[in-house]
Amino acid sequence: MDNKNEKDLELELIKKEFSFDPNLFKILKAQLIIEGLIEELLRLRLARGWVLTRKRLTFSRKLDIVDACGLLSTELVNATRVLNNIRNRYVHNLKYKIRDKELNEFTSALGKGFNKSRNSTNKLIKKLPKEQALNIKLEIAMYYFIGRYQGNVAVHRALHSSGSRRLAKSS
Repeated sequence: MDNKNEKDLELELIKKEFSFDPNLFKILKAQLIIEGLIEELLRLRLARGWVLTRKRLTFSRKLDIVDACGLLSTELVNATRVLNNIRNRYVHNLKYKIRDKELNEFTSALGKGFNKSRNSTNKLIKKLPKEQALNIKLEIAMYYFIGRYQGNVAVHRALHSSGSRRLAKSS
Protein backbone atom coordinates (compact mmCIF):
# COMPACT_ATOMS: atom_id res chain seq x y z
CA MET A 1 0.00 0.00 0.00
CA ASP A 2 2.83 2.34 0.87
CA ASN A 3 4.49 1.67 -2.49
CA LYS A 4 1.25 2.53 -4.35
CA ASN A 5 0.93 5.86 -2.52
CA GLU A 6 4.52 6.75 -3.38
CA LYS A 7 3.88 5.99 -7.05
CA ASP A 8 0.68 8.07 -6.98
CA LEU A 9 2.61 10.95 -5.43
CA GLU A 10 5.36 10.67 -8.03
CA LEU A 11 2.77 10.64 -10.80
CA GLU A 12 1.06 13.72 -9.35
CA LEU A 13 4.39 15.55 -9.17
CA ILE A 14 5.15 14.67 -12.79
CA LYS A 15 1.68 15.85 -13.90
CA LYS A 16 2.14 19.08 -12.00
CA GLU A 17 5.56 19.78 -13.54
CA PHE A 18 4.32 19.05 -17.06
CA SER A 19 1.02 20.85 -16.80
CA PHE A 20 0.22 22.95 -19.84
CA ASP A 21 0.76 26.70 -19.54
CA PRO A 22 -0.89 28.39 -22.54
CA ASN A 23 1.16 31.54 -22.02
CA LEU A 24 4.43 29.64 -22.22
CA PHE A 25 3.26 28.19 -25.52
CA LYS A 26 2.30 31.64 -26.86
CA ILE A 27 5.65 33.14 -25.93
CA LEU A 28 7.73 30.25 -27.32
CA LYS A 29 5.72 30.15 -30.53
CA ALA A 30 5.96 33.92 -30.98
CA GLN A 31 9.71 33.85 -30.50
CA LEU A 32 10.11 31.06 -33.07
CA ILE A 33 8.05 33.04 -35.59
CA ILE A 34 10.02 36.23 -34.87
CA GLU A 35 13.35 34.43 -35.19
CA GLY A 36 12.33 33.18 -38.63
CA LEU A 37 11.38 36.72 -39.66
CA ILE A 38 14.67 38.12 -38.32
CA GLU A 39 16.59 35.54 -40.35
CA GLU A 40 14.61 36.52 -43.43
CA LEU A 41 15.50 40.18 -42.84
CA LEU A 42 19.18 39.27 -42.64
CA ARG A 43 19.01 37.29 -45.89
CA LEU A 44 17.07 40.00 -47.71
CA ARG A 45 18.93 43.12 -46.63
CA LEU A 46 22.55 42.07 -46.23
CA ALA A 47 24.66 41.26 -49.27
CA ARG A 48 25.72 37.97 -47.71
CA GLY A 49 23.08 37.67 -45.00
CA TRP A 50 22.67 33.97 -45.66
CA VAL A 51 26.12 33.49 -44.04
CA LEU A 52 24.68 34.71 -40.73
CA THR A 53 21.57 32.57 -40.90
CA ARG A 54 23.48 29.34 -41.32
CA LYS A 55 25.74 30.10 -38.36
CA ARG A 56 24.58 29.03 -34.94
CA LEU A 57 23.98 32.55 -33.67
CA THR A 58 21.76 33.08 -30.66
CA PHE A 59 18.46 34.86 -31.00
CA SER A 60 19.98 37.80 -29.13
CA ARG A 61 22.94 38.10 -31.54
CA LYS A 62 20.65 38.00 -34.58
CA LEU A 63 18.54 40.74 -33.01
CA ASP A 64 21.70 42.79 -32.28
CA ILE A 65 22.70 42.57 -35.96
CA VAL A 66 19.23 43.58 -37.17
CA ASP A 67 19.28 46.45 -34.68
CA ALA A 68 22.79 47.57 -35.68
CA CYS A 69 21.74 47.62 -39.34
CA GLY A 70 18.62 49.65 -38.55
CA LEU A 71 16.30 47.09 -40.11
CA LEU A 72 13.63 47.47 -37.39
CA SER A 73 12.40 50.35 -35.27
CA THR A 74 13.97 50.80 -31.85
CA GLU A 75 10.51 50.26 -30.39
CA LEU A 76 10.14 46.84 -32.01
CA VAL A 77 13.68 45.82 -31.08
CA ASN A 78 13.08 46.83 -27.44
CA ALA A 79 9.80 44.89 -27.32
CA THR A 80 11.62 41.87 -28.74
CA ARG A 81 14.26 42.11 -26.01
CA VAL A 82 11.54 42.25 -23.34
CA LEU A 83 9.84 39.19 -24.86
CA ASN A 84 13.18 37.36 -24.94
CA ASN A 85 13.69 38.12 -21.23
CA ILE A 86 10.25 36.71 -20.43
CA ARG A 87 11.02 33.62 -22.51
CA ASN A 88 14.30 33.15 -20.63
CA ARG A 89 12.48 33.32 -17.29
CA TYR A 90 10.17 30.55 -18.48
CA VAL A 91 12.90 28.23 -19.73
CA HIS A 92 15.14 28.66 -16.70
CA ASN A 93 12.44 28.35 -14.03
CA LEU A 94 9.89 25.52 -14.22
CA LYS A 95 7.53 27.31 -11.86
CA TYR A 96 7.59 30.69 -13.60
CA LYS A 97 4.28 32.23 -14.65
CA ILE A 98 4.08 35.54 -16.46
CA ARG A 99 2.63 38.29 -14.30
CA ASP A 100 0.91 41.57 -15.09
CA LYS A 101 4.15 43.43 -14.39
CA GLU A 102 6.08 41.63 -17.16
CA LEU A 103 3.15 41.78 -19.57
CA ASN A 104 2.81 45.52 -18.95
CA GLU A 105 6.54 45.96 -19.58
CA PHE A 106 6.13 44.15 -22.89
CA THR A 107 3.01 46.05 -23.98
CA SER A 108 4.62 49.37 -22.98
CA ALA A 109 7.60 48.50 -25.17
CA LEU A 110 5.18 47.93 -28.08
CA GLY A 111 4.46 51.65 -27.96
CA LYS A 112 1.59 54.09 -28.05
CA GLY A 113 0.02 52.60 -31.18
CA PHE A 114 -0.65 49.32 -29.42
CA ASN A 115 -1.77 50.89 -26.18
CA LYS A 116 -4.21 53.28 -27.89
CA SER A 117 -5.70 50.50 -29.99
CA ARG A 118 -6.67 48.43 -26.99
CA ASN A 119 -8.43 51.02 -24.81
CA SER A 120 -11.92 49.70 -25.62
CA THR A 121 -10.74 46.10 -25.23
CA ASN A 122 -9.31 46.87 -21.79
CA LYS A 123 -12.75 47.88 -20.53
CA LEU A 124 -14.11 44.45 -21.45
CA ILE A 125 -11.07 42.55 -20.17
CA LYS A 126 -11.36 44.18 -16.73
CA LYS A 127 -14.63 42.30 -16.25
CA LEU A 128 -12.85 38.92 -16.54
CA PRO A 129 -11.10 36.94 -13.79
CA LYS A 130 -7.48 38.07 -13.41
CA GLU A 131 -5.79 34.99 -14.93
CA GLN A 132 -8.14 34.88 -17.91
CA ALA A 133 -7.65 38.62 -18.48
CA LEU A 134 -3.86 38.18 -18.46
CA ASN A 135 -4.10 35.31 -20.97
CA ILE A 136 -6.23 37.38 -23.35
CA LYS A 137 -4.05 40.49 -23.01
CA LEU A 138 -0.98 38.40 -23.84
CA GLU A 139 -2.69 36.86 -26.87
CA ILE A 140 -3.73 40.28 -28.19
CA ALA A 141 -0.18 41.59 -27.65
CA MET A 142 1.33 38.60 -29.50
CA TYR A 143 -0.95 39.10 -32.52
CA TYR A 144 -0.06 42.78 -32.67
CA PHE A 145 3.67 42.11 -32.17
CA ILE A 146 3.90 39.40 -34.82
CA GLY A 147 1.81 41.53 -37.20
CA ARG A 148 4.25 44.43 -36.84
CA TYR A 149 7.15 42.11 -37.66
CA GLN A 150 5.35 40.65 -40.66
CA GLY A 151 4.61 44.17 -41.92
CA ASN A 152 8.27 45.16 -41.60
CA VAL A 153 9.45 42.04 -43.40
CA ALA A 154 6.88 42.61 -46.16
CA VAL A 155 8.35 46.08 -46.77
CA HIS A 156 11.87 44.65 -46.93
CA ARG A 157 10.69 41.91 -49.32
CA ALA A 158 9.20 44.59 -51.59
CA LEU A 159 12.42 46.61 -51.44
CA HIS A 160 14.39 43.49 -52.28
CA SER A 161 12.18 42.47 -55.20
CA SER A 162 12.17 46.00 -56.61
CA GLY A 163 15.94 45.84 -56.86
CA SER A 164 16.58 48.24 -54.01
CA ARG A 165 20.19 48.13 -52.94
CA ARG A 166 21.10 45.99 -50.01
CA LEU A 167 22.70 47.55 -46.97
CA ALA A 168 26.15 46.20 -47.77
CA LYS A 169 27.65 45.94 -51.25
CA SER A 170 29.13 42.70 -52.42
CA SER A 171 32.56 42.93 -53.99
